[in-house]
Amino acid sequence: MEWAKVLLWMDIPEVNKLASMEYNADLNIFEIEKMHFDAMTALQWEAPTKEACVQHHLTKLYEKLRTPHESSFSIVQYMYKLAIEHDLPEIQMQWQEISDMIDEMTYGSDPAGLSQEVVEMKIQQLACELWREEETT
Repeated sequence: MEWAKVLLWMDIPEVNKLASMEYNADLNIFEIEKMHFDAMTALQWEAPTKEACVQHHLTKLYEKLRTPHESSFSIVQYMYKLAIEHDLPEIQMQWQEISDMIDEMTYGSDPAGLSQEVVEMKIQQLACELWREEETT
């Protein structure tokens, strides 16, 4: 519904109707889905593919990881699992080394001289690189 509010200037009745809805427990989800479908049809837009949604989600995570983040290890582990679940071997391989480092620091008996700062720096570097690639494509 939020995206529809941004498009109110287009003055398309289906979009206006969707934009006027507020998140409310009393709303019927099926009616909201129908309004969403009608607005997308009126705009002649197609819903993004599941793959496009996953890629967009990953790009937002890269953006979050470009700066130091208290949950960076958790985010990397989540992205790695996401890559496996959605059969994205390229992404899985890109994060393999860092994921292994995190596992070694978390579960290993000898973290092989790894420090949290070193791993976080590697996370930031890779995230910046991947984010730039996504932004330019």
